[in-house]
Amino acid sequence: MAEVFDYKEIIESLGYVPVSRINKRRSSYAVYKAVSYFQERNGKREQFIVKIIGDGNGNLNLWDPRKDLMREVEVLETFRGLDGIPQIVEVYGEDADNGEMVLVRRYIPGQLVTPKYKISNTKIQCKAEEIVRTLHDDGFAYLNLVSDNIILSGNKPFLIDLGSAVSLNESEVSVREFSDFVDMDLKDLEDLCD
Repeated sequence: MAEVFDYKEIIESLGYVPVSRINKRRSSYAVYKAVSYFQERNGKREQFIVKIIGDGNGNLNLWDPRKDLMREVEVLETFRGLDGIPQIVEVYGEDADNGEMVLVRRYIPGQLVTPKYKISNTKIQCKAEEIVRTLHDDGFAYLNLVSDNIILSGNKPFLIDLGSAVSLNESEVSVREFSDFVDMDLKDLEDLCD
């Protein structure tokens, strides 16, 4: 049986205050909105997203949350500084083979794209496509370009939850498969726009 982690306690030990849990289902990972004990901007505590996973033992399905979180860290690091990609603040436990792993990234205020709240502004749509094409040009396909994974913050789209991305550099991904993934990403993005 998997060890039960006290996610809030771990987050607090890193110097953050959990505000609310974003993913509500019970699983081997948790996503929290948090604020920093120490970092302030304009007199307010800075906000962050904290993703934390347990050791993954006892996880009976094929999904590996640690692998996904490590992939998300890889993609975020690869595209550090790119508009439309969240910025990593800290990563803990990525070198360990098991145990908890924590990703802290900047919180992005805004509106999730939904079937009812689609991208209707052509300029924003072009920016979203530019971000996706940049991923593709650097050898990554998103593979999870769904409405819950795009936040519109003002006039800027941000791609989130990049753990399911696949890299052309992986030995099990052929050039043809990667090309199909790219086509799928662009079709999925088109479906999210009016």
